[in-house]
Amino acid sequence: MPLHSEGAIAALERALLAMDRVTAYRILTGRDDTGSALVPGLDGASIPPIPLERVDALLVPVLRSIGNGWGAGSVALSQVYMSARIAEEIISRVAPVERPVRDPAPVIGLATLEDRHELGKRIVGISLRAVGYPVIDYGSGITAEELADRAAEDGVQVLLVSTLMLRASMRVSVLAARLGELAARPRLVVGGAPYLFDESLWREVGADAMGRSAADAIDLVDLQRPHVPVLVRTGNGTEATGAQA
Repeated sequence: MPLHSEGAIAALERALLAMDRVTAYRILTGRDDTGSALVPGLDGASIPPIPLERVDALLVPVLRSIGNGWGAGSVALSQVYMSARIAEEIISRVAPVERPVRDPAPVIGLATLEDRHELGKRIVGISLRAVGYPVIDYGSGITAEELADRAAEDGVQVLLVSTLMLRASMRVSVLAARLGELAARPRLVVGGAPYLFDESLWREVGADAMGRSAADAIDLVDLQRPHVPVLVRTGNGTEATGAQA
């Protein structure tokens, strides 16, 4: 099946939603056999890694589609979670040493703010890692003040914050204020049920953007990928530092 065909993308989506690891493995790797990479605990170092182009061409659009399906009510949250888990599991077992990592990539922080409901955060984290983005996971229950301090220490450039309860969502305003005091303020992206019920809430609490799904998180992080410095020759023959996407 051709790499960029709509058929391959649709087939991978069906496999992930059905929790069919074997078929998903075959589609992502382009292999006719399943090997033994899906057996827990087996060393898969000899299994060829999944090229990043296959991750970009197949896995990214599928995870976006599944996330959008959840937003539209056609896909269950449990399916979103399991699809992302299976995608990460396959990649980690196929390419334990050469797992695709996007370079350059922004420094990404992820947290559930001031409550312990981690499902949304875990889906986002798994989805980002599955498409090649390293993530610093600050866990759940962290306070706004502590999260701001730790993000500053780690040089976070994009901070993704999940909340389930309205009270925690309102505490994002405290986080935004603390981040605003930093010399290099990270981009603050929020998500969770309160923001879906009130689509103006993210602006009210001082966030920079809102994500409705893991698909949105991938898109928003894509927008923050650092530019690559290049030398640009000016009209007078001097050289200046520019940037290239």
